[in-house]
Amino acid sequence: MAYLTKDDQARIDAVIANVKDQLGGEYYPLVGLDTMAKRLGIKVYESDLSGIAGSLSGFITYDDPAAKSHPKIYIEKTISPRRKKFTLAHELGHHFLHEGVKLRLDDLDYSANGKNTIEESEANYFAASLLMPEELVLRQLEKERGVEEIAEYFQVSLSATKSRIKWLLKD
Repeated sequence: MAYLTKDDQARIDAVIANVKDQLGGEYYPLVGLDTMAKRLGIKVYESDLSGIAGSLSGFITYDDPAAKSHPKIYIEKTISPRRKKFTLAHELGHHFLHEGVKLRLDDLDYSANGKNTIEESEANYFAASLLMPEELVLRQLEKERGVEEIAEYFQVSLSATKSRIKWLLKD
């Protein structure tokens, strides 16, 4: 995984705060990610992506990439609900953090030849931060909950939970 500095993390956290402001306080987990995306003008589709590229879990596309107009996120319909949720949050991260491209494809492991690009790490951080808000994760840790319990609480994978905790506890 590409390294994110504290400054990178703070910049992404500020973007998430801005997105939450745009939603007027009604954001995940108070409303579902699909509802959140819809309110932000982003269409979300679950589709069979197996014919597009290998182990594709999702992608985002735009009618006009430069203007990021009419964003559409496609999620592989056969992956687990937890994976779908993380993939949607990850693609939202690309939308809010990165320059528009006509089509951005993401494999299930979010890696290219075994190496995460900085953009993939940023989108992963965005997704983990959106799905597991800092104050709620810290509250779970204060209650001495284990990683498995925290993953279950947030309905995310163990690997996403471990990454989020590492990011939060890193000096």
